[in-house]
Amino acid sequence: MNFKEISLKAAGLLIGIIVLGILISLPFYFHDMSRLNKTLKERSKTIDSPYGTIEFVDIGEGKPVLISHGTMGGYDFGLLTAQGFLSGNYRLIIPSRFGYLQSSIPSDDSFEAQADSYAYLLDQLGIDKAVIAGTSAGGVPAIQFAIRHPERISSLILISTVAYSPPSEFKAQNLPIPGFVYDALLKNDYIFWAMLKVSPSTVHSIIGASDNLKNNCSKEELELMDKMGWALMPVSKRYQGWNKDAENINKLEEMSLDRIKAPTLIIGAEDDTFAPHAWSKYTAKNIHNSKLITVRFGGHMLLGHMHDMRRLSEEFIEKNFTSHGEGKMVIDNNKF
Repeated sequence: MNFKEISLKAAGLLIGIIVLGILISLPFYFHDMSRLNKTLKERSKTIDSPYGTIEFVDIGEGKPVLISHGTMGGYDFGLLTAQGFLSGNYRLIIPSRFGYLQSSIPSDDSFEAQADSYAYLLDQLGIDKAVIAGTSAGGVPAIQFAIRHPERISSLILISTVAYSPPSEFKAQNLPIPGFVYDALLKNDYIFWAMLKVSPSTVHSIIGASDNLKNNCSKEELELMDKMGWALMPVSKRYQGWNKDAENINKLEEMSLDRIKAPTLIIGAEDDTFAPHAWSKYTAKNIHNSKLITVRFGGHMLLGHMHDMRRLSEEFIEKNFTSHGEGKMVIDNNKF
């Protein structure tokens, strides 16, 4: 038997093993997907609006905090993000942004329209004023809310936020995998499910939590990363939102940051490659009533700093909820 024949037989055996593995795994895959889809629908509500269907959760009691979740998310991912930087002492309003899960993509799918849809949702819930917290790409509509609806916001929190910076200060994203790989992964639920089963650390890296960064995590943070990985499923129901985010980020223009009067807390990491810290620094420099907190190491997920994040955000909310527009904070170089 020559080398070519051996190679063909080996390739055939490998393909056979892969096919067999897929066939064996399919019942488990369909079971998990059925459970996930059922849970997603049971936990959320939907309303019709001028922006199409808005899906959201409204849970907890206390001061209202609207969470504007990041790319690849949905209300469920936003809820886990909130658990990372807030206590349970707030009323959390978390919509799935345009194109995520059951939320529609309206004809005007801009970040400005997304901000206006937040105001509409707050109207329907009878909430006059709220804390607006934006993470990652969700930071842009949060910023636009503060610009467009200043009377509705008590304070603004931006965490690892995507934002505009001028060419002289711009620093490009450096993603762990090329964009076209994200594009392929977010179309295929089975492949992503298999990755979560076989190599969850690979999924963690995709959302900015490398093994090196996880070495500095608490047990609670590691458990949260596992939940966040599964909160990306089904990825096919988040693909449209991810695609729209990518389009809107690529054409992002300078925003009127000087019009923001709400007290603003900005937290970012120097080693964040998803939302380079130069973006946060530029945003803080141009929002006059802002405070910038810089993390030296922690990446996009600010790993290793969960308790600090909770303390900082909660102190900030409590200080500023009833004093919108009062006081003056200065940008500083606080680091932890």
